[in-house]
Amino acid sequence: MSGDPSGSDEDSVRGRLGRIKLSLPSNAIFRRMKARIEDMTAKATGITYWSAETKLAGNWCRKRHSSRTKSSKGCSPDTTDTEAIGLLDQFSQALNSIEALMRKQDDPQTPYRQLSQDEIQAQNERLDSIILRFSAHADCNTLLCALIPYQLKNVVDNSGRLIAHDLRLVALEGRGNGSMPFQLPTDMPLMEMPPKPAVFHGRDRLVESIVQRLCEMDNCHIPILGPGGIGKTSVAAAIINDSRVVARYGANRLFMSCEGVPTCDGIASMLAATLRLQHDTDARRIVPIYLASLERALLVVDNAETPLDSEGRVEVESWLGTVAGKPRVSLMITMRGSTPPSTVRWADICRLPLPPLSLTASKHTWLALNSNQDDKLNTLLVALDGLPLAITLMATLDQAATLSDLIDCAIPPTGWSVTVRPTQDSSINGEPKSLCDGPVKTGLAIREKERIRCLAPIREFVVRYHPIPSRYLVDVRQYYMQITEKAQSLRTAMSQESIEYLSSEFSNTLSVLRHFWTERSALSVEHRLKERLTDATFDLSAFSNFSSLGDCTGLLNHALRQLDAKRDRQHAAKCVMRIGDILETKGQLNESMKQYEASIRRYSSIGEQVGISQCRRGMSRVLEKRFKWNQAAAMLEEARIEFQAVGHSLGVAQCTQELGAILRMQTNYKEATTSLEEARIEFQAIGYSLGVAQCTQGIGDILRMQTNYKEARTRLEKAKIEFHGIGHRVGVAQCTQGIGNILRMQAKYEEATTNLEDARTEFQAIRYRLGVAQCTRGIGDILRMQAKYEEATLRLQEARIDSQAMGYRLGVAQCTLLIGDILGKQAKYEEATTRLEEARVGFQAIGDRLGVAQCTRSTSEILRMQAKYEEAIAIMEGVRVEFRTLGLPWDTADCTRSIGDTLGMQGQFGEAIATLEEARKQFEAIGLPHLMEECTKSIDNMRQRQELTSETTTAAWGVNESVGQQWAKRWVQRWDGHHELEYSEVWILPHGRRLRNREHL
Repeated sequence: MSGDPSGSDEDSVRGRLGRIKLSLPSNAIFRRMKARIEDMTAKATGITYWSAETKLAGNWCRKRHSSRTKSSKGCSPDTTDTEAIGLLDQFSQALNSIEALMRKQDDPQTPYRQLSQDEIQAQNERLDSIILRFSAHADCNTLLCALIPYQLKNVVDNSGRLIAHDLRLVALEGRGNGSMPFQLPTDMPLMEMPPKPAVFHGRDRLVESIVQRLCEMDNCHIPILGPGGIGKTSVAAAIINDSRVVARYGANRLFMSCEGVPTCDGIASMLAATLRLQHDTDARRIVPIYLASLERALLVVDNAETPLDSEGRVEVESWLGTVAGKPRVSLMITMRGSTPPSTVRWADICRLPLPPLSLTASKHTWLALNSNQDDKLNTLLVALDGLPLAITLMATLDQAATLSDLIDCAIPPTGWSVTVRPTQDSSINGEPKSLCDGPVKTGLAIREKERIRCLAPIREFVVRYHPIPSRYLVDVRQYYMQITEKAQSLRTAMSQESIEYLSSEFSNTLSVLRHFWTERSALSVEHRLKERLTDATFDLSAFSNFSSLGDCTGLLNHALRQLDAKRDRQHAAKCVMRIGDILETKGQLNESMKQYEASIRRYSSIGEQVGISQCRRGMSRVLEKRFKWNQAAAMLEEARIEFQAVGHSLGVAQCTQELGAILRMQTNYKEATTSLEEARIEFQAIGYSLGVAQCTQGIGDILRMQTNYKEARTRLEKAKIEFHGIGHRVGVAQCTQGIGNILRMQAKYEEATTNLEDARTEFQAIRYRLGVAQCTRGIGDILRMQAKYEEATLRLQEARIDSQAMGYRLGVAQCTLLIGDILGKQAKYEEATTRLEEARVGFQAIGDRLGVAQCTRSTSEILRMQAKYEEAIAIMEGVRVEFRTLGLPWDTADCTRSIGDTLGMQGQFGEAIATLEEARKQFEAIGLPHLMEECTKSIDNMRQRQELTSETTTAAWGVNESVGQQWAKRWVQRWDGHHELEYSEVWILPHGRRLRNREHL
C-alpha cells in the first residue's frame, strides 16, 4: 500500500476523519461540521467490526466518488458550505442505517445470516447519491472536494475491508496494569483436577507405593509411562485424590493437561495464569520460584508426550528439570513411551511402563460396567490384551450384545475402529451442540461440565483414519473464529463471560486456527474466510499475550510463513510485531527487540507509518524493562509525534500515558502529572473509559507521593468510581489500597488498616497476588509505625516471600528496607545495616532513586542511634538534598527534623531549635499536624536542655542528677519510637559528652 494515499491499514477511519476535522477553519459553520465529523467517526469506526463477516463492507467501501463534475459557476462558498453540512447530516444517517443493518446481521440467533442483494443494493445507491452530490461542489469549494469525497473513498483498504480492526483490540490494552490475568476462570479445562476414577482395578499396589513415597519425601518425582489407553491418567487421578495426598499437599496440588499445549512457554504460561502470578514476567522463570516458595507442592503434568514430542523438546526437558530441582516440589508426569526426560531424577518405584491389567483385574473392570458374563468372557478379555480403555469401550458398546458378538467385533482381521456419524442435530450453528450421546455412552468421550471431551487415543485414531468432512470442517472453523471475536467484549458488561469463554476454548481454537493455516492457500478457501482467519489469529494471539494464557508464537510463525509465501507484506509485518509483543511479555528482551526491528523494516518497505510507531511503543517497553528510562522516553516521544502526524488519537494517548508512567518512575512528578492529564483528556475524547480511569489513578498516586493528600484522595475516589463503572475490580481495589496508604501517612492507622484489609480481601477474591502482597506490606508498615515490631516483622516477611515468588523486585526491596528499619529500632544495628544494604542494592538494580534515598536515610538513623552524630548528620544532609530534588516534601521535612534532633543530642541547641522550627513549617505546609506537634515537643525539650546547660559545675549537675538522667533517658526513647526500650548503656550529658556507664555520672 505504499502508493495508496489512503495511508496504512492501521491508519484508521478515526485517524482520517480526524485529519479532516483538524483541516477545517474555525468559524461557526465549520464548528458544526467538525461536530458532525466526530459523530461520523464514531459510527464509521463502529461499523468496522460489524461488517467483518460479510462482503458487504467490500461492496460499500470500494465505492469511490465518480469523476468530479464541473459545478455551476454561480455557486457561492457560503451556499456550498451550507449544502455540504446537509450532506454530512445525510451521510451520518446513512451510517446509522448501515450500523443497524450490521447489528441485525450479528444477531447470535443467526450468526451466519447473509444480507440480501436488495438490502446491499439499497445502501449502495444511498451512498452513491451522497458521494455524487459531494462531487458536484468540487470547483465551488476545493476544501470539501479535496477532503470529504476522497476520505469517503479511503474509509477502507484495498482489500475492501474496513481498516479499524485493531480498534477491536483496544480493550486488550489493559496489560499496563496487569489486570486481565486475574479475571481468568479458576477452572480452565486443561487445569481441572480430575476426579478419583469410579472404576479402578489392578493398580492398588502401585498407587499405594507412590502415595507413601509422596507423603514421606518432600522432593519425589514419579513418571507414569505406557501406551495410549493403558490407564496412565487414571493412575495419576487415583494418586492425587488419595486422602493422604490431599491432607499433605492440600491446595498445592496442581494438575495440567498438555493436550493442545505443545510448547514449554505454553505450559509455563498456563500455570502462571492459573496461579495468578504477576503479569509481564517470564513464566518459565517465575513458576518454579513460586512453587519453591510454598510449604510443599505437587505438580502433575498429564499427556507430557505432546510437548516432549515437539520441536521444543529440549526446552521442555530443561524446564521440567528446573521444577524438579526445587526443594519441597514433587513432579509427576504421564506420557506415552518408556523413556522419561533425563533431566529429572525419577523415583525407582515406577520406572517401567504400566503393564496390562491381569485377567482378574480385567474381569473386575468388566463386571463394574457390564453384567453380561458367561464362559466366553475370559476369551473376550484375553483378546482385549488387558487394555483398560479397550475393556471400557467394549463393556459399554452394546449392553444387549452377546459376548460372542463382542468377540467378533474385538478380533477382526484388520483391527477395529469406531465411526461416529454426526446426526442432523449435531451441526454447529451458533453455539456448539452435542454431537450425539453415542460417544459418551460407549466411552469414546467423557462429559466435563457442559463440554464433551474425546479421549486422546480415540481422538487421534479418528483424526487419522476418519478426518472431518469438508462440509463440517467449514462450520467448525467458522465457530472457532467467531469465538475469537469475543475479545471485543472485554472491558464491557460481558467482559467476564467473554474471558471465561475464550480461556475455556483456547486450546481448541489454537489447534483449529493452526490447522486452517495449513490449508489457507487452497483455491477452494473463500477470500472472506482467509481474511477472517487472519483477524482471528491476531485476536487470539493478543488475548493470549495480554492474559498470559497459552503460547501463540507457533501459530504466528506458521501464519508468517503463509503470509510471506502469498506476499501479504502488511499482515506479515504485523505478525512479526505480535511475536515481538509476546517475547517482550515473556521477558525475552533481546529477541523481542530483534523482532520489533525486523517489523519496522517490513513496515517501512510498504510505507506503514502507524505500524512503525506501534513497534516503537513495543521497543520502549523493552527499554523500560532494562531500566533505560531516558531511552524509553525518547522512543515513546518519537512514536507519539508519528501518531500525531497521521491522526492516530489512540496511539497518541497511549504514548502520552506511558511517558507519564516513566516520568513518575524517575520521580519527575510535575511533568508526569502534566502527561497523565493530557493523556486523560485524549482518552476522554475517544471514549476510552479504562484509559481515563488509569490516568486519574496515576495522578492520584503522584499527588500522594507529593503529600498532597487531600487532592490525592479526591482523585483516587474519582478513579474508583470510574473503575467501578466499567467493572474493573482490580482498579477498584487498587484505589482502595491507595486511599489506605494516604491514611497511613496521615497517621490515621485504624482507618488505614481497614482500607488496606478491604483491598487485600478484594485482591484475594480475584486472586491478584501482587495486590495482596502490597497490602500486606502496607499493613506491616502501619504496625511498624505503631511500634508493634513482632507483628510488623511477620507481615513484612510474608509480603517479602510473596513478592519474591512473583518476581516483584520492587516489593522485595521495599519489605527488606522496612525490616531493616525495625531491626534498627530494636538496637540490632549490625543486622539492620546488612538488611538496608541488601535493600539498597535491590533498589539500585531497578533504577529506583527514591528507594536508594530511603535506604540512605535509614542508615543515617542507625548511625545516630549508635551516637555517631557527625557521620549521621553528614549523610542526612546529603539525602535531604536528594529528596528535595525528587520533589518529595514529606521526606525532605523528615530529614530536616532528624538533623535537628541529632544536633540537639550533640548539645547544639540553638541550631537544633532553628532546624526543628524549619521542619515544623515544612510539615505545616503539607498539612501534617501530628508531625508539627512532634516538632513542637522536640523544641520544648531543647529549650529545657538549654536551661540545664547553664548549671555547668559538677556540684550543680550532681544536685540535678536525677533530672538529667530522666531527661536523657526520655530523649533516647523518643527517638527510638518505643517507650518500652531501655537504652541505659549510653547517657547523654547536657554539654554533649557521653558516658558508657551510669556509675560514671
